[in-house]
Amino acid sequence: MSDQEETDNKMEKHSIDLSTTTPPTYAEFSKTLSLDPRISKALALKGYSYPTPVQLASMPLILNKGRDVLMRARTGAGKTVAYCVPLLQKVLKTVETREDGLYGMIVLPTRELVTQTEQVLRSLLYYLADALRVVALLPPQKDDKSDAQTRASLLTHPHILLATPTSIIKYLPQVSLADLHTLVMDESDLLLSHGYADALTALMKAVPKTVQGVLASATLSESVTQLKNVVLHKPAVVSLKDDRQGSLKQYYIQLASKDKFLLTYAFLTLGLLRGRGLVFCDSVDECYRLKLFLAQMHMPSAVLNKEMPETSRQRMLDSFNSGSIRLMITTDGAGVSRGVDFRDLKWVLNYTFPSSEAIYTHRIGRTARAGARGVALSFVTEGDEEVLSEVREAQPPLPLQSSGDLASEDVKQPGLLAFDLSAVEGFRYRVEDVSRAVTAVAVRDTRKAEIAHEMLNSERLKEHWEENPKDLQLLQSDSIRVSKIQSHLGHVPKYLVPEGMRVEGQGKRRKRKGGSAGRNTADDPLQNLGKEEESRTFLDAGDGTGKSTSGRKSWQERHGKGKFSKRYKSQEGKAWGSKHKERKMK
Repeated sequence: MSDQEETDNKMEKHSIDLSTTTPPTYAEFSKTLSLDPRISKALALKGYSYPTPVQLASMPLILNKGRDVLMRARTGAGKTVAYCVPLLQKVLKTVETREDGLYGMIVLPTRELVTQTEQVLRSLLYYLADALRVVALLPPQKDDKSDAQTRASLLTHPHILLATPTSIIKYLPQVSLADLHTLVMDESDLLLSHGYADALTALMKAVPKTVQGVLASATLSESVTQLKNVVLHKPAVVSLKDDRQGSLKQYYIQLASKDKFLLTYAFLTLGLLRGRGLVFCDSVDECYRLKLFLAQMHMPSAVLNKEMPETSRQRMLDSFNSGSIRLMITTDGAGVSRGVDFRDLKWVLNYTFPSSEAIYTHRIGRTARAGARGVALSFVTEGDEEVLSEVREAQPPLPLQSSGDLASEDVKQPGLLAFDLSAVEGFRYRVEDVSRAVTAVAVRDTRKAEIAHEMLNSERLKEHWEENPKDLQLLQSDSIRVSKIQSHLGHVPKYLVPEGMRVEGQGKRRKRKGGSAGRNTADDPLQNLGKEEESRTFLDAGDGTGKSTSGRKSWQERHGKGKFSKRYKSQEGKAWGSKHKERKMK
């Protein structure tokens, strides 16, 4: 047993198994915590009916017992509310006796997480807007003019502060930490890995030794252990197993790198991946290669990357959450695998397999949140086997009942997806044909076009364009080559779709008024491939001629008209036909 495992075993651990107990309602739970009625009303307004396991286990420790807590639970388990509610309750009690002072602080690794956590906190302050003051310190970006606004907001003497470590250190001369009694560090496994070691060291020197600490993380890494030893004092550990068994399906497919386009196209075309999805790649260039490929196949998508301005990224996230964008492509560096809230995300595709088990856990944590169902699919290529093995050992297994219901065995997750690549070979020609157009030059031009679009629509550059119209004209006239999208690729012929994998309605077109739907494929060689060739014989028509091949005669025969009608075939009809013929000759 390692030293870390021995240390973890000595710590007091807390967990709640909801499979054997009925969880209380939030109204009942609030009474045991002696929550302020205004906080309880805000929870009800947000639709929180029942506390999650991590909230049931951690809130009483923080509020009733005043313990330092280390929360370890999967992404989406409710950790943010688990520490925000006790923090608000404690600060509210303090403000009743002492007005001014900074009493609570939440430290997060990225500005996106700061913004998102602030939104959660303010939603819980719905009935307390005048009672508590909250300020979020965002790290300045290039040419950011918000520094003066930030300094002005600190003059309001906030009760709660949200910030990244560098932002706190930057504004520390304006902030007094003497009254601080609660310190929260969320996504604590990222704080050290993002290079905040020096800033955290300086922060802990300024923090009172009596401060109550809370660390929250989805994984228990070495960096979390280091922070735990510095921030927490005899902490209680709330470590909960992943409770999404059955709601999150995890699969992987072993394939060659050259087949990634083919499998992605097949899964989206066949409807095997439905609804809003998130795709993870290992580089921004790879994101754009996939985006360009899907665009040629008439599958719109968007690339979310860290190089974009924060306002643009937030606007893209809002479009995704509203349903305007259904397919998002990103990287781990964009920060979306940690904490960012994607609403109604049905599936996650690891287009490039993650480099560690921790990254895998954070990626798939974007789906199957708050009791919803989700799918996590991973492409595994040569060289990914070692990390895959680590992932399968760390992920909670899926229980599988035996046929006799007397014994059971656990299936490791993710499980191998039984998918026959040969079933989609029909797509390979068009996939390889399109992929030839996805070149480095096309990627460069696409990224250049997006940058130009952002510059033209930037509020900060609006004044510059007004003062320098020639620069604006130059940017607008700059020719950027964009790959032409071929219209026929938007339609998938029925014969390309494998039998047994056709989505209902796949390949159907609107029925034209007065006619049949779609084109006539009777003479299509690909449609009739493998069928016995029909022998062509000339039928005796009784008049010394063979069967007519004209379109008019063919139509009459199919519809029983003209000489193919019942009347004509009768004796009376034949007589009528002879008279009609004589009349025409005259």
